[in-house]
Formats: sequence, structure tokens, C-alpha cells
Amino acid sequence: MSGEDNELTLHDIVDESTYIQYQKQEQDKILAADENLSKMVQNQRIEKGIEEENEEEAMEKIKQYLMEHNEGKEHNEYLVRGAELQCSCGSHNRKLNLSPCHGVYIKGHPVVHELDCIPGNGFNIPWFGICEKDDLRTATIILTGKNGEELRGLQCNPVIVGIWMDSFDGTKIKDNGNKMADDPENPVGCNTLTVGSFLVCQHGGIISPVNSGQDRTVESKEFKEGWNAYKRVTDWKDDKRIKFLGSKQVLSILPEDKNTKEDSSTEEDVLEEAMQRFGQYVAHNATSEQVLDAMDFLSEFHILSYFQIGEETIKKNHEHNLTELKAAKGNEDSFYIDNAYIENQAEWENIQFGPNNMAHSGCGIIATYNALLALEGQMGEEDMADLISTYEKDGAVLEGDYGLSPYAIYNYFQSQGYNVEMITSWEQEDINKFGQDHDTIIVTIYNNQDNLMNGLHTINITKKGDKYIAHNAYNEKDGKYAASNSYDTLWEAIVELSDGESKPISFIGISK
Repeated sequence: MSGEDNELTLHDIVDESTYIQYQKQEQDKILAADENLSKMVQNQRIEKGIEEENEEEAMEKIKQYLMEHNEGKEHNEYLVRGAELQCSCGSHNRKLNLSPCHGVYIKGHPVVHELDCIPGNGFNIPWFGICEKDDLRTATIILTGKNGEELRGLQCNPVIVGIWMDSFDGTKIKDNGNKMADDPENPVGCNTLTVGSFLVCQHGGIISPVNSGQDRTVESKEFKEGWNAYKRVTDWKDDKRIKFLGSKQVLSILPEDKNTKEDSSTEEDVLEEAMQRFGQYVAHNATSEQVLDAMDFLSEFHILSYFQIGEETIKKNHEHNLTELKAAKGNEDSFYIDNAYIENQAEWENIQFGPNNMAHSGCGIIATYNALLALEGQMGEEDMADLISTYEKDGAVLEGDYGLSPYAIYNYFQSQGYNVEMITSWEQEDINKFGQDHDTIIVTIYNNQDNLMNGLHTINITKKGDKYIAHNAYNEKDGKYAASNSYDTLWEAIVELSDGESKPISFIGISK
């Protein structure tokens, strides 16, 4: 420390706390020395109601200030990256920037703090168009105003006095070293900002928020880490607006349907109409290859697939599933018996797959399990729990609501060292030869060949001698599981199972 009043110097800055103290000290010194700046700050606080002695008047001023600085809202919201800022001397509003983030998010937006006040392009505070002050040493520029008028004047060049003023000390952000190293044993953190915070420019302007930035649509390109970071911090998966707008987009590109109800105006009606028409259109017009590509696309491109299943969900599901399967093993009356083919998907409602359950959409996983049992001769509860986790990480379509992408099944067996082949032919000769060439086959079919939205089903067909046996395929006509029947050819098994309603999409042949 230097001086009798223990004034901080640059040499005293050792951590985040002393840096903030130093900045505030320098800020106070500048404001005390400049009467005009000091008066500006005082007027700003009077406008905000901070220095109003009458409590009712103060509350009214605070309410009015917040409404004027947060697009009509009365709430004192936290500032986030992308908040719109205005300068009392500038001609144009600008956006508050933040890079890198501090690891704290609201609605997917990074929250800012009191040290996020560095001016300049690429930093926190941009320039605000043309400055009304005439004593700047900057270039004369011409800009277009809000109403299309031509503006001419000196280019804004903000010089920030100290740091953000009137920050909120009730919530602090540990900076993770982005601005200043902190003592890990004594974390201090920086005050967050609200729409009531403001900055002082040495040229004579007050920089204040127009809004908090929280209502701005956050985009994936804002995250340098990519989709994983975007999904981790956003709550867009539950945003009905995305489903609604996406459904209207589907309707806009599909041929008009004369039977469409004219009163389909609610979000639910639009979504249902779009899904049904999409399902019918795809079933009648798309090739099997296009359906496979679409399913793979939906399992990979998470903005459309209701999104990748989170790591916490995967871990929680694995623990739950393993416990349930271990408890069931050995009980002949239970839904699961190890080292036996699974034929009873409907009884698997207590085994989780993503946010759904295996009874709802686990047919692809059950088909994988049965195929592995046919190939290796044994499978247990840990194998099933691991399989579910594997496909939750990669391959789940619409967060598992529509099962697995057949490509994911193909990739899984290939990664395990098996010989794998996939075809989409609907020719009897091709299908029969395919059955003969492989040890076991996984088939994905439309439940109803006229509408994709009636769902898909994936089954495993094993070979016993020269016979074919289908597993986890309930035959409505016979009222029993197909595994009780055997067929002479793969074609015969498929035709018998479909009963004229289904249609194959893909065949995956697996051999050792």
C-alpha cells in the first residue's frame, strides 16, 4: 500500500478482489476530479430513484426506470451477452459482448459481471455510432440513422471510467481466471449486472441497458465448443415454439391435402396435422434409403431430434436398469431371463431408454441383444444395460421416441468386429439370398406401409438349421409371438409377419 490512506497501486493487485478494489478506487478518483462526470452519475442515480428519500417516489422511479431500460418490463433482470446497450451521447445502440464466457447461463445466455467493461471491437463494449461531443480526436464519419437519415459526425470511441456501476453484490460469479486469477481457497467472485447497472464514458456519456438480452434467441454458432455446449446450457428442447414453427415449416413444403381441417390453428393441431401428413407423404414418396438417411440425420443433428440424451440421464438410467434387471434375473415369472431371447417388449415398461422406456421404443436395442445372443450364445443383464447406454449416446431418433437409426445398429456391429452388410431391396430373390449369406438378420419395417407416423418396428431373425425364427415380433393374426413359428426362407418370415400391412425398410446381416 502507498500513502497514508492506504491507497492501492498496480503493485498491490494480486487477485480478483484487489483488482476490483483498485478499479473502484480509480473510478472514484476520476469522478471526484471531474465535476461534470460526477454530476452525470448523480443525475443517473436520481433518475433511478436511488437517492430519492420518499419511499413511494423512490419505488415509482425505480419501476419507471426498469420499464424504460428493459422493454416495458418491471423486473430487474440480470444482464447477459447480447443485451442491447445505449449511450446518452451515441447515435446507435449496440450489443454487449462476452468472450470467453464465465460458465454461468440464464436461458442459454452467458451472464456478465462488473469487470466485463473493456471497450473495443471484439471486447465487451463496442462503439455507439456518432458521438455528440465535438472534442473527440476521432475521424468524421457518415452513418445511416434509425429512420434512414444521413448522420455525420465524430466516431464514438468509448473510454470507460472504472467498471460497471450499481452492480448486484447479492449474486457473484467466480471468474475462472478469465479476467483475473482468484484465490481458490478464498473465492471472491465478481458482482453480476442488472438492467439497473450502468457505465460512465470519460467523454461524457452514460452507457445503460435497453434490455437484459435474455429474450434474444441464442444461436448455436455463439458456442465455440459446438452443439454439445449449446445443448448443455439451453432449454430449447422444451420450447414449444420450435415444435410449432417446425410443424408449420413441414406443412409449407408438403403438397396440399384437400382433407386438411381448416380449423387447425392451435399448436397441437398444427403439430398433429404436420406429423400425419409428413408420415403419409414419406411412406408413399420416399425411398428406403431416404428414410434411413432421415433417421440417421435426426439421430445426429440434435436441433431436430429433440435432442441428444444427456449424460446425467444416461448414467441414471444405467444404474436403474441394471438394478431392475438383476432383480428380475432368475425369476421365471419375470420379464427378463438372462441368456434367453427377448420376446416380450410390452413388459419392459420399467426399463428406461432416454426419457421413454423400452416397452415404448426399445425394439432396436432388443433386436441387437437377440442378435448378439444368437452370435455369442450368452447375454446377461449387464450386457443389456450397457447396450441401452451405448445407443442413448449414439443412434437414438427423436431422443429415442422413434427408436434407433438402423445405421446406428449397423455401425455398432461393425465396431464390434462383425462382418456386416445392409440392403434395402424388396425383391424376393435378393432377400432370400441375403438370409442365406448371414448368421443372423435385423429387419426394420413400417408398422403401416401407408403412414410412417404409425411407427417402425425392428426385429431380429435368427437361423436354426435351415429355418428362420423371428424374435420380439407379435403376430396379431395368430395372437402369439412369432418365435413359436419357423419359416423356410427369410422372405416367407417377412411376408407372414407383415400380414399385408407392414413393409421392410432395411435388412442388416451380421456374421462372425
